[in-house]
Amino acid sequence: MDRVAKNVLDLFDSLCRKYPDVVVLSYEGSFFTYGALKRYSDQFAVHLIKQGIKRTIVGLFFSRSIELVVSVLGVLKTGSAYIFLDPSYPEKRLKYIIEDSGIRFVLSKADSMRNVESLSVKAICYDDFLVSTQKQSVPNVEIYEQDLMYIIYTSGSTGKPKGVMVSHGNFFNRITWMDEQYDLLPSDRLIQKTAFSFDLAAWEVFWPLISMAQLCLLPSKLDKDPCKINDFMKKQRITVANFVPSQLESFLDANGIGELINLRLIFSGGEGLPWHLYKRVLKEAGLNIQN
Repeated sequence: MDRVAKNVLDLFDSLCRKYPDVVVLSYEGSFFTYGALKRYSDQFAVHLIKQGIKRTIVGLFFSRSIELVVSVLGVLKTGSAYIFLDPSYPEKRLKYIIEDSGIRFVLSKADSMRNVESLSVKAICYDDFLVSTQKQSVPNVEIYEQDLMYIIYTSGSTGKPKGVMVSHGNFFNRITWMDEQYDLLPSDRLIQKTAFSFDLAAWEVFWPLISMAQLCLLPSKLDKDPCKINDFMKKQRITVANFVPSQLESFLDANGIGELINLRLIFSGGEGLPWHLYKRVLKEAGLNIQN
């Protein structure tokens, strides 16, 4: 890992320059190398800057997709921070988050533009962005440790949702600590299945991107079906996965875990981890859960 880096974009760009042909992202049969992901995200950042987006807060209204990952990287490369606006949220909650955070721009795909335009913000369509294979200018925006990286909103179960702000420096410290502790390998394949509106999604995305592992995006339509998640993990030869404890128990009840022969590391956070669940995973797969 590049120890002179100060943020995840530095780490990501360093690997892109050194290993442009390494596949780092996959989704429904599409594969992106480091070189392609850098080219797309650089050009998208330049496209956004031309739209007036620089050092601001940007809403992302996407389902899980390669376009969402490109948008996250592109927004950050403009010096801006992102807030994920889950398309499944009620309009009232979306409008509250937009008003509370001061979002002026929301990115989305063409098939969701009508929904975004109803939120009284400037809607920017990802599909209007055309990547070029020719050499293009790259964004030249300095990122500082104290700069805001993203905001997540609490559920609001005890009142109004509250925005939690995460800086580049804080996230960098966390993700580099994780990499030192658990040593994600280039041979690893990590499933990304946590909703982007939760904090855990950020490390699911960025950890493989800074470690030469492969980020495997679970199609959103499979989110609620533990059997289909199990099939996806077997087919994609997933080695690293994250489950909240309640989801992990449902997953085990539906599938067991012994057939996931490639799985070597399970994280389970966001809730208290029951002792019986820890023991069950240890017995069925010989794996310790990292909580």
